[in-house]
Amino acid sequence: MPPLLTSLNHAFQAARQAFRLLEDHLVRRHLDGEAFLAGATPTIADIAVFPAVALSADFGLGMEEFPRLLIWARRIHKLDGFITAPGVREVV
Repeated sequence: MPPLLTSLNHAFQAARQAFRLLEDHLVRRHLDGEAFLAGATPTIADIAVFPAVALSADFGLGMEEFPRLLIWARRIHKLDGFITAPGVREVV
């Protein structure tokens, strides 16, 4: 495999692994009755992670295998004052 494709494949797998960790974390948070990454209310952690999740479909990483992550992203999207950046598709 050409080096660029090897690097892209490695990056894709690393992203999938990171999303799996986020998914597992959000399941634990949900079981603890918490809606966001670090508690009951959104924090800088949620703000920092959201763009990677929102843009993941553009890079071929679908949310089908991460249902709790998708629920979290939709929750972020519904926050008062949230504005989708121009050119970025909605999280559905």
